[in-house]
Amino acid sequence: MQKDNMDDNDMIPLLTRYMDGELAGEEAKKIEELLREDSAIQSRYENLLLAKNTIATIGLRQKVAGLQQEYLNELAATKKVAKVPFIKYVTRIAAILLPAFLLYGSYEFFSTNKDKVFRDHFIAYYIPATRGDHENALIDSLYRKQDFKATEEAISTKALKTPKDYFLLAQVYLQNNEIKKAIENFKELEKINMGEEKYFAEETDYYLMLAYIKDGNIDAAEKLLTKMRGNTRHMFYLNVKDISNIALTILKWKS
Repeated sequence: MQKDNMDDNDMIPLLTRYMDGELAGEEAKKIEELLREDSAIQSRYENLLLAKNTIATIGLRQKVAGLQQEYLNELAATKKVAKVPFIKYVTRIAAILLPAFLLYGSYEFFSTNKDKVFRDHFIAYYIPATRGDHENALIDSLYRKQDFKATEEAISTKALKTPKDYFLLAQVYLQNNEIKKAIENFKELEKINMGEEKYFAEETDYYLMLAYIKDGNIDAAEKLLTKMRGNTRHMFYLNVKDISNIALTILKWKS
């Protein structure tokens, strides 16, 4: 089973069979290998799991609605609330919903990891076109071309780094998955921004927060999240609203 010989849609039946426990032996091992090595297939599998859970949830709602209607019918028939064994219906509804909550909780726990949270919220930074000296224009051009190695080399050879240099270097390290180095450069920029003039301050808030998540420092990430969520005018306010507190809690449990 080689993914290279398959259309992505051809994987859906195999992933569905794997999800339902219908694959065994070598077939199951090969799917598990693809899930480990191919992030696109892993994402598709997670979406299938979510769809399956959603369908199951709809079915549960229908069952609960049926129990509610049964209770209302009996209530109408007896005309007396005291004679209706309400606790029986509460117990039956709880028995239906508890496995669903456990299933959802298990899915969230096992599917949440720092790489996924980072990937889901990372936005590649784009340099707006500006006029400048030749050296800085070259660095901007290299970065726009996503030639991150050349960008790093061009910045590293400068005798004196500007705030923009620290910011772009941090972005390069984020793209290259060198998270510790990215954090170091963002923090250098934070020191500069302790003065009167601010450079890429709000951008640094957001990308440093993501770097902390990728690095597993959830406490530091939460401090920046609180700062951004407390400022409705922050340029990344809408972005951070979408970051789940539950996901961060799970990351803390896993760290």
